[in-house]
Amino acid sequence: MRKYFFVFVLSFFGAGLLSAENNVHLSELRLQKEVIGNFDILKHYLGNYIKYAKENPEDYEAQWQVSQLSYYLWRYYGFKDKKQLGIYTNLGYKYAKKAKKIVPKGQDAVYYEVMNLTAIGILKGPLYAINVVKVIKSELENMLKLYPAANYKQGVWLRLLGRVYIFAPPFPVGFGDIDKGITIELKATEKFPNEPMNFIYLAIGYAIKGELDKSIFSLQLAEKLLINSDKSLYKNMKQMVMVNHLMNLVQQYKEKGLERIPKNIIKNKVAY
Repeated sequence: MRKYFFVFVLSFFGAGLLSAENNVHLSELRLQKEVIGNFDILKHYLGNYIKYAKENPEDYEAQWQVSQLSYYLWRYYGFKDKKQLGIYTNLGYKYAKKAKKIVPKGQDAVYYEVMNLTAIGILKGPLYAINVVKVIKSELENMLKLYPAANYKQGVWLRLLGRVYIFAPPFPVGFGDIDKGITIELKATEKFPNEPMNFIYLAIGYAIKGELDKSIFSLQLAEKLLINSDKSLYKNMKQMVMVNHLMNLVQQYKEKGLERIPKNIIKNKVAY
């Protein structure tokens, strides 16, 4: 039973346009946000990214950006297709590890290593997942030790670690601690009050704990931030859909007089 809990936990985990032909260095490029919404364009650029990375094996940015693009492909298009999921997650993890060998403390490398590894854990099953969730927790804690300001991606190390504690099964099966998870998510919202995802993760924690009014309030804050967000329309819409799904779910439970929302219900309603 214990091993299936860890798979459940992992399931919540959950650049510019490269021109290798004219030798434009990746540090001068950033992937246009709107490109995330086009599968064919993403696949096209992935080939160029890989070519450049192979030609420049010591280029840190070249390696992690292949991992980034692989992550975008499986996250937005391949998660329900196990074949595509396997291809892109393994490719992303492989190049994140290459980047990490070049710059061991590189935050971009670790971020995409964690995100791709999460999906690999889901795909490979229980035995592999047990080790994966431990690695993820360790990596997140290590990043917070190295970078206590936690300003990378507006508090992503905090919110991911908080989410791990929220969804992990408690002792003696696992290390989960809903109160500790919520405390970490609160810290993320306090340090980075303009990041919608911090409030979304906090709302999920409150919903699972049974504090539905606090969950609704957190979602309302996230919604206001998204309305005024300068993120790409595609990414903004994805997050707004998640907020709406969560808001409807929490309100339904509140109207029925139910105290808390089970973790598996959150998972089924918000696969993001």
